[in-house]
Amino acid sequence: IIPWPRKVEASGSRIAPAGFELKPVGELATRAAKAFADLTAELFPVEAIVRPAAEAGMPVHVVERPGFGAEAYEIAFAENSATVSATTRQGLFYGLVTLGQMLRGARQYPATFSFPTSGSISDEPGFAFRGSHLDVARQFYTGAEVSRLLRIMAWNKMNRFHWHLTEDEAWRLEIDAYPALTEIAAWRGHGKALPPLLGSGPQPTGGYYSKRVVREIVALADDLAIAVIPEIDMPGHFYAALQALPELRDPDEKGEYQSVQGFPNNSLNPAHEPVYQFVETVIDEVLELFPAGIFHLGADEVPLAAWSG
Repeated sequence: IIPWPRKVEASGSRIAPAGFELKPVGELATRAAKAFADLTAELFPVEAIVRPAAEAGMPVHVVERPGFGAEAYEIAFAENSATVSATTRQGLFYGLVTLGQMLRGARQYPATFSFPTSGSISDEPGFAFRGSHLDVARQFYTGAEVSRLLRIMAWNKMNRFHWHLTEDEAWRLEIDAYPALTEIAAWRGHGKALPPLLGSGPQPTGGYYSKRVVREIVALADDLAIAVIPEIDMPGHFYAALQALPELRDPDEKGEYQSVQGFPNNSLNPAHEPVYQFVETVIDEVLELFPAGIFHLGADEVPLAAWSG
């Protein structure tokens, strides 16, 4: 079980059940059960962790019960059934994930693990923020790959996905008001506004996430009890966007500076009025896509000489 639960008082022993027949009661329980069924079908195809009674699925009751913490749950074991109880959809989902981990352990390593027939397991996270970060600007990952990462995170009970969408090396998010950001700044290659970098080769390479794909990924994350935190890195690390939108550069700016990674003049200029409309417009479009209420600015490594001219 990852991570090890706070309290384990399970006892008895049986051969691992073939799978689970989920019996949710209530809207939150139904949604948690569906998310768990979809997750296991994607991560472990043909294992049929969720299966009907006709295919030897052991009954698992999924029950909403008041009094638990935001992500806490309890699993009660019986001779040939189990009950997962929690107050929230997230807690119910994590209880089912724990059951799934136990089932796979007992099935794959029968000499080491067995499945309990009585007692209980109760758990609650020690950390509210259990996150993973993915930089898709330096190296692009498809929507399918991001979805796969989210499912692996959920199986390990992680709940925050920090999606690093922009950098000196590329801009990866569709913005309706500025189509040049993805037409120009999402691609690298010989003769392009962004040269080959980080082993990307001379041929055009890259990509970006359409708003449709972003909404699908955010919805999947929500089903899996994961909040998605978008990062639009500013005011530094802005070379790709400035290549696509040269009007964001101040024509009166004097001198040249380089970032620690060697990019010339890669910062937004706070003395140039068009910058403010750009930032406000981009943030408005980004917040519409990401409802978790957290927006990451990056805000690191602005070269010392960036604004002195």
